Amino acid sequence: MIYKRRFALPGHEADFTGRWRPACVLDEMQRAAESHSESLGIGRRMLKGHGIFWVISRIRVKMKTYPAWGEEIVSATWPRNMGDRIFPREYRFTRPDGELLGEATAVFLLKHRETGQIVRAPDGLVISETNLRGAAPFLGLGKLTGGRDMRPAGSRRPRYSDIDVNGHVNNQRYAQWVCDLFEPDRFRESSIETLQINFLLETGPSDSIALYLCEEGNRSFVCGRRALTGEKAFEALCEWNGADRLNEG
Repeated sequence: MIYKRRFALPGHEADFTGRWRPACVLDEMQRAAESHSESLGIGRRMLKGHGIFWVISRIRVKMKTYPAWGEEIVSATWPRNMGDRIFPREYRFTRPDGELLGEATAVFLLKHRETGQIVRAPDGLVISETNLRGAAPFLGLGKLTGGRDMRPAGSRRPRYSDIDVNGHVNNQRYAQWVCDLFEPDRFRESSIETLQINFLLETGPSDSIALYLCEEGNRSFVCGRRALTGEKAFEALCEWNGADRLNEG
C-alpha cells in the first residue's frame, strides 16, 4: 500500500529563496509516515499499548529540484520489510504531472518507552513490503564522519521549539542545525542535493551539543557531540549542487 498526499507548498515551509527548506522536507516525511502508519494499524496508538514507539535511526534525502512556494507537490511513501528490527520507509516527491522532485529513505527502529532499549517488533505488528515500480533497492545508509578532520563550528543547546513529544530533539531540527552552519548566500548560489543524517544518541533539553564541520569539495560533513562526554550524537552529510540546478522546472 502506498500513501499519497497532494498539497501546495505553504509559505512558512519556504526559505528566503522561495524554495522548500530541507528541514521541512524531513517534516513532511514524518507527517506522511505517521499518517500511513496509523492507517496500517501500526501507528502511535497501537504501539503505546506495547510501551514502545517509533524512532528514526537514519535519513537520506536526494532532491533533484526544490519546489517553490505555492507549487503543488505529491508526497508518496511506502514501507520495506527488513525483518523485525529494521524498518526502512521510502519516499518520493513529484509534481502532479509525475515529474520527479526528489526521493528519500528513512530507517525506523522500535524503542521501549521505559528502558530506552531498541526492541523487536511485537506479535501483531506486521508490515507488508510494497514494491514500487522503478524504486531503487535499499542499500543501507553508512557511517559518515569517521577519520575526517572535523573542526569546531560552534554549539547548540536544545530549546523549546527543538523538543518533540518524545522529549528529545526532533529529526527535522537536526536538519535545521546543519543548514544554520552555512551562510545564507550559499543557499542563494547552490542547494543541498543530498542530505543524510545519522541519529546516534537522543539529545534532550539538558544536552549541549558541540558541532564540527569538514568541507571536501562539494561535500560538507557535520558531526555533533555531547559537550560533556564527547559522545557522538549525530552526523550528517550535505552534497551541494550549483546555482544552475536551482531554477530547473
